[in-house]
This record gives sequence, C-alpha cells and structure tokens, in this order.
Amino acid sequence: MFNHKNASITRVEDDLLLKGNGEFVEDINLDNVLHAFFVRRTVAHAKLINIKTNEAKQLPGVHGVYLFNDLLGVIKKKRMAQAISSSMLKFDVDPEWLAHDE
Repeated sequence: MFNHKNASITRVEDDLLLKGNGEFVEDINLDNVLHAFFVRRTVAHAKLINIKTNEAKQLPGVHGVYLFNDLLGVIKKKRMAQAISSSMLKFDVDPEWLAHDE
C-alpha cells in the first residue's frame, strides 16, 4: 500500500517550466486552426437586453460570432452539470453554457 505521508514525488515537468522551456498549447502553431474567444460577464446578475455582434463579425480573421440561441441546435444540454441532482433542490444549480437572459 502506498503511504503518501512524507513521500516525495518526482515531477518531470518542473525543470523545463522553471527554466522557461515549458511548452503550452498556445505555443503550438498549426495551419488552418481557428481560435475561440468567450466574452465573460462583467456584472454578476444583470438583465441582457441586447448583444451587438455586427462589429465583431466585420473584424478581419473573424469566422463566426455565436450567441446562446445560435448553438441550441448543436448543444445537447443548456447547462453544464456540476452538482449531483437531488429532489431536495427546488432550483437548478448548474450554470448555463452561455449567458442569454441574465
């Protein structure tokens, strides 16, 4: 049986990272790769009235701008599961993938 108390673990990545030689996903350059960017909320609870996407769609290199309703035909569930479901919960505690009302 493994005794984790006071056991040292050899970490193979530390030397590269500490010397600035680590490689991250962002460092890998591949041809024909698109990058995604998600706009995060700046207010915890605010009613969304309008999301203007026209300017973003016109920027060079932008291939698509998608809102919650645009993805409803693609996503299987509106919320990402983070809690164990329980009949005791009278409201949904799992966050939605993207904001749309609030």
